[in-house]
Amino acid sequence: MVELLLDRSMGADLTRVGAVGENREKTVILDTFFRVTWTDWRLNFPKKNESHVEENGDHEGDVKENGDGEGDVKENEYQGETAGEPEEEEIITINVHPVILEELWLPDPYFFNVRSVRTVNILKQVQGVLFSSDKSLFISTVMKIELDCSRAYSRYPFDVQECWLDVFSYMYSLEEVRLGWLPSGLVVDPRVGNQLNNYEYEFRPIHGNGSCACYQCIPARAPCVQAILVLTRKVLGHLLGTFLPSGLFVAVSWASLFWPADVIPGRTVLVITSLLTLISMHTAVRQISPETSYVKAVDVWMFMCIVLSLLTLFEYGVVLV
Repeated sequence: MVELLLDRSMGADLTRVGAVGENREKTVILDTFFRVTWTDWRLNFPKKNESHVEENGDHEGDVKENGDGEGDVKENEYQGETAGEPEEEEIITINVHPVILEELWLPDPYFFNVRSVRTVNILKQVQGVLFSSDKSLFISTVMKIELDCSRAYSRYPFDVQECWLDVFSYMYSLEEVRLGWLPSGLVVDPRVGNQLNNYEYEFRPIHGNGSCACYQCIPARAPCVQAILVLTRKVLGHLLGTFLPSGLFVAVSWASLFWPADVIPGRTVLVITSLLTLISMHTAVRQISPETSYVKAVDVWMFMCIVLSLLTLFEYGVVLV
């Protein structure tokens, strides 16, 4: 039986945000290069005298994993060469074929609380593996991750949505595996901002102690790393398209108070027209707003505009009486 205590680091390179759902489901689709690296002391890096050159010029070598003394597991098909004798401190890295992953110990990360995770396959799975002389493995794969985001719209359109990315180790405990982010952390392509026209975004890792609470699990805490995507809605369009026009219609209806009381048709038409326009605006705003069973901030604003416009009509009725 082999006892493991491994340090495992993860990183992600966010290249595209595919979609942001609003009305029915709040989801975000991420195109990422998901990268995992770890050190396994059981791996043997192939020495220079262990490799040989075939007649076709291809380099072959063996990556051996020493388990508990029962045998060796060999993997081949790596590409790369080194020129001259490396220095003692120099770390050599070679490309190896992903087929060797079938013979090695692999970590077991899984994404918690996401809608779906898909890997990209064209002619084959888009994946790369690097093996270094310090007995570390580096794996990079292309993934599409559909995050499930919060649905708190009480402050809409001044709301802030949070999309959590939790990566847990399913089988191993904190005594066996430690998780952490790579020094590069989360790298976001600058072009992502052009794909989020309605939001300001911030995608950052959560630097904790590498453990998270696991509900009804044994043990109660599990190795994990966390990241959060914060989406802050851009409000300029709402201010110019909803709040400013509705406020102006209220101001126009209250301006009728400065007209002579005997100008009945003019004051009545002005106030009623403003009132009906505000009701129509409220209906249009509700159609484009997220569907909720509770009142949102824009609903409170529109309701107060309607009430203030209606008060001028009541005031004119009191004056006439």
